[in-house]
Amino acid sequence: MEELTNWEKILFSFKNWPYNIGWIIFFVFLFLSIIKKLSDTISGLQIIKSKIYIPLAKRLKFQRLVKEAIKSDIKGNVNSLVKELEIELPKGWIKEMEIKWVKEETKKSFFDDNNIVIRIFPINNQDLNFVNATYLFIKESLFPKTKRVIPSVHRETAILSLCHRIIRTKRKEYLDCFEDNILENSIQKKKTILNYLERYNYIDNFGFFTSAFIREIDKIANKVRFKKEQNKIEQEINLVLKHIEKFINDIGSIPDNEWSREGLVSKYSFLLIAKPEKVYQGVKPYMHRAKKAFNSGVSRLYIFGTSSEKSFARKVINSISKSIHECTLEEIFELSNDYRNKSGGIGALFTKKDS
Repeated sequence: MEELTNWEKILFSFKNWPYNIGWIIFFVFLFLSIIKKLSDTISGLQIIKSKIYIPLAKRLKFQRLVKEAIKSDIKGNVNSLVKELEIELPKGWIKEMEIKWVKEETKKSFFDDNNIVIRIFPINNQDLNFVNATYLFIKESLFPKTKRVIPSVHRETAILSLCHRIIRTKRKEYLDCFEDNILENSIQKKKTILNYLERYNYIDNFGFFTSAFIREIDKIANKVRFKKEQNKIEQEINLVLKHIEKFINDIGSIPDNEWSREGLVSKYSFLLIAKPEKVYQGVKPYMHRAKKAFNSGVSRLYIFGTSSEKSFARKVINSISKSIHECTLEEIFELSNDYRNKSGGIGALFTKKDS
């Protein structure tokens, strides 16, 4: 067959353009469908999806596609942002987030079996949409079964403190938006938040907020529920906070009586993992201290290791789990900061059997 000239190729392509356009449209929709399907399960792809959808939708003036793109952008960014919390907080607290647009300007959220559904009003300010979704997500995630038992000032401060911490890692516009529209508004509505916000941030800097403090609050609330001790829960939470603050202040020379605290419903204790080279007998001293703690009436033992001693900390945790039959390893969790105020770290919670 004789080869076509360039002009003939151009004329041929024009002659067949309806078919070419049809194939182009087919492949575009196929590509967008694949992106949508994948993005429903992978938060990173939700962000990619939004980057593709938003300019395309705006150019074609497809309002529905714009809303879908914005939803994917918020959903992907929030899910990506809070994914790190899943390894800090108790198991089952962090779920995937789904967004539903509402016609009225009301914000609310609710739990599903598989995810958290956030209902927000679509607005042009996507920074505000993002921080609203993040705030509502954290609000729904923390203390899923005990939120009505925990005093509102402590619950709200915990939500705001955690939101503030994770939003600080993003764009400055998000932080400004959160501080101006959510943090300040919450403080104006409940001035007592200021009594605790800095204190919560302080213990978070040393890894005790999302580890021991959050778990102790939840445990206390579960134990006192429907009992007369529920009237004393705020006082008890304040005493736990005070004990943790003093423990952090005294790290390096902690008196024997500060390693544990017996409270309204249980007795908990801390065990800090030192550098391996400072421990002559390896894991044995820690096993001895853990056994001694449970024999003294401790029902919950928190173990903390720094980022640089993670592997040794895991050896201690595994040895206690295998050798001390009086306790059960409830969970191992990551720390945002360790007890030396350095990034990272590892923690574990052991509970006494039948406690």
